Amino acid sequence: MPASLHSPSLDVVREAIDAILADPTTAAAVVEGCAIDPAGPLTLGPALHRAPHGTYILIALAGGLPASALPEPARPAGVRVLDLIERRLIALPPEIGAFVDLEALEMEGNALISLPAEIGRLHKLRRLDIDFNALRTLPAVLFTLAALEELEMEGNALSVLPPEIGRLRKLRRLDIDFNNLTALPPELGLLTELEELESSRNRLVALPDEIGALRRLRVLELESNALAALPDSVSQLTALRQLDLDNNALSSLPDLSALPLERLSIDGNPLSDGEE
Repeated sequence: MPASLHSPSLDVVREAIDAILADPTTAAAVVEGCAIDPAGPLTLGPALHRAPHGTYILIALAGGLPASALPEPARPAGVRVLDLIERRLIALPPEIGAFVDLEALEMEGNALISLPAEIGRLHKLRRLDIDFNALRTLPAVLFTLAALEELEMEGNALSVLPPEIGRLRKLRRLDIDFNNLTALPPELGLLTELEELESSRNRLVALPDEIGALRRLRVLELESNALAALPDSVSQLTALRQLDLDNNALSSLPDLSALPLERLSIDGNPLSDGEE
């Protein structure tokens, strides 16, 4: 069974923190020596796979230690990057909300089926990577993170992209490849800072007309969907450099002649000879 942060081995973490409290000057060294064995539960072990500073702190908080009990070098406030990539997590503990200065949260390759409401406290977060987890839905608080610039959600089980996505007005990159999406919300057109939109290998049958409002969009990847047509508004994407439409059901294309395209990929579509 995959290990979560709520592991019996947290007793080992507590013992280590007790040692730190006895001599705070050793805190940084102990933090750097924290390791997670990828084949077993979360624990402090030999530094075979060094865990970043923030990972150690999160384990400690999830074990029930208040942030105030930690020495200054090992407190969540001030941590800006938290690397939880491929940590075998089945749940993200609510203590994540203590990382109020966090700017990047990397959680690719776990087994998360949900995100805690406390993630909504991370108001400085600029990058969130939850690629290759098992998420079916997204919490409403995610769309209150107004500082987000990069949102990576590839390889989950999302069937709906909520209209609240339009609240993330600073978003520059959105990756929703490899999900179960059949449509994109019209509110996508509110993301006027968006430069990269990746939505390949979904089940999209159409795009909203509002996509034409994305005047800064440089990359649009829509490979392997079920698109039978593109809205004429695609011709308004005046910054578009790369358009990937391979393996859809397109029989025609709108006029793309005014776009500064450097790469147009349309293999695997039933386009007429004049369109290819």
